[in-house]
Amino acid sequence: MVTNAHRHTHTQLIRVHVTVTHQQATVSVADDRPWAFPTPTEPAALCRERAQEGGRGLMLVDSLARAWGFTVYGGRSPRLKAVWFTLAQVEVEVEAEAEARAEVRAEGGETG
Repeated sequence: MVTNAHRHTHTQLIRVHVTVTHQQATVSVADDRPWAFPTPTEPAALCRERAQEGGRGLMLVDSLARAWGFTVYGGRSPRLKAVWFTLAQVEVEVEAEAEARAEVRAEGGETG
């Protein structure tokens, strides 16, 4: 996303903000070009088949992130746009880990 902000907006200041909790991480990349919207250009399957070096960033974000999007700031006179994504542990993995811990406790004679 930082590369996209640099390449496509020619902004002089790129801001990166990261928020991390036990359940998820959210990354936000802001620039001063509020109307340069990010859009994936091809389905992820087509990008993977090609040997191209660029153009796959948003496709990767789209396929890996729990959610992603952009927010325009500044009301009637927008001054800033932030593109963000959230990575989170898949619930199935969480359930599998809980089951594995329960099995280990049961095998070791632990309770609770």
